[in-house]
Amino acid sequence: MFLRLLLPFLLSFGFIATEASAHRKNESYIYLNVADAALSGRFEFNIQDFGEVLPLDDDANGIVTPAEFDAHRTEIYDLLQTVLVFDINGQSYPIAPSHHRFLEVAIGVFAQVYFDTDVATPLPDSVDAAYTPYFPENGPSLPVFLIIESNAKSGLEGNEARHSLIFAPNRETRSIDLTGGSSWGIFTSFIVYGFHHILIGYDHLLFLFALLLPAVLTLRNRSWVPVDSLRSGLMNVLTVVTLFTIAHSVTFSLAALELIRLPERLVETLIAASIAIAAAANLTATPRRRVWIVICGFGLLHGLGFANVLSPLGVDPSNLFVTLLGFNIGVEIGQIAFVLICFPVLFVLRKLWVYVPVFLYGGSSLLMLIALYWCVKRAFMLDVSLSRLLF
Repeated sequence: MFLRLLLPFLLSFGFIATEASAHRKNESYIYLNVADAALSGRFEFNIQDFGEVLPLDDDANGIVTPAEFDAHRTEIYDLLQTVLVFDINGQSYPIAPSHHRFLEVAIGVFAQVYFDTDVATPLPDSVDAAYTPYFPENGPSLPVFLIIESNAKSGLEGNEARHSLIFAPNRETRSIDLTGGSSWGIFTSFIVYGFHHILIGYDHLLFLFALLLPAVLTLRNRSWVPVDSLRSGLMNVLTVVTLFTIAHSVTFSLAALELIRLPERLVETLIAASIAIAAAANLTATPRRRVWIVICGFGLLHGLGFANVLSPLGVDPSNLFVTLLGFNIGVEIGQIAFVLICFPVLFVLRKLWVYVPVFLYGGSSLLMLIALYWCVKRAFMLDVSLSRLLF
C-alpha cells in the first residue's frame, strides 16, 4: 500500500521536465582546429568551476562573474599555457592563449579561451598532446573532452560534438589521430569515462546500494532474517546486478542509437524517484520477486540516464559500437568495484541485531529523504544545496 501511494507522488515530479543544454556540468572541452601546417584551438569551461582553480570570486559572494574572470585574465592565461603541449616530429609546441569570449547556457556561463601554437610545418597523421590538468587534486574531478572542430587533413568542418579522446583528471600524454580517429583510443577513453561516470554518479550508486541492503537477508513470514550462507547472499547480489545490467544496457543502447529518447530532466527526476521506491520496498519487506520487477523497470530508466551522458558528445557513427561497448564496460567495472566493496561489509554485519532496524530501515529511510530532495530539486530546477538548507 505504501508503495502504491508513493509511486504516483514521485512520478508526478517527472512530468515537469524539459530538455537540458548540450553543455553539461562537471565537464570541460578542448576544441582543435587543424590546418595543413597550423594548429590552434580553444578551451571551454564553466567559469564557476574554474573558481575552484584560481581565486576569481573577488566579492566573495559565491558566484564567479564574467567581469571577475576578465580581471584575472593574465593569471588564467598563464595557467592554461601550461595545460597543453603538442609534440610534432620530436618538436614541442606549447600553446599561447590569445583572447576569450563568454558563452551563456542554461547551466551557467562558459569561457571560451582561444589559443595558437607556433606550428608552421606540415602536420603528420598523428600528434602527441601532453596534458596537465588545470583542476587541482582537491578541486572538481572534471573529464576534459578533446574535440577536433575542423581538420584539413580529413575534410572535417564545423564539428562541435564528435570527440577524439577524453583526458582523465591526471597528467598524461595521448596520441591524437588526425586521419579520422583511432577506434582503440576511443574505446579505451570511454572505458575510463564510463568507470569515472559511475563512481561520480551518486544516484546510480545509491539505487544499487538500496538493492544491496536486503541482499544479505531473506524474508520469512514477512520479516527480514539473515541469509544462512555466503552462497545465498552472493546469489541475491548476482541476480540484482545481472538484472540491473541487462535492463540498463538495453535502453542505453537503444537511446544511443536514437531509437528512444526522453527529456533529460524527466529521466534524471525519475531516476531519483527510483531510489525512493527501491528504498521503500526495503521498509515494507516487499517480496523479492516484486523487487526484481522494480530492478528491471528502473534499470531501463537508468540506461536512459547513461545515454544522456553520451548524447552531447555526438558519437561518430563509424565509432558507435566501440564507444557504446567501452562506456558500458567502464560502467560495469565501476559497478563491480562498488559491489565488491559493499557486499563483504554488509554480509559481516547482517547477523548483528542492529542490522535490520539501523542499517536496513534507517539506511533506507535516509536514502528516501535524499531521493525526495533530488526529485524536487531536479523537477523544479532548484539550485539549492543541503548545506544552505541546514545552516
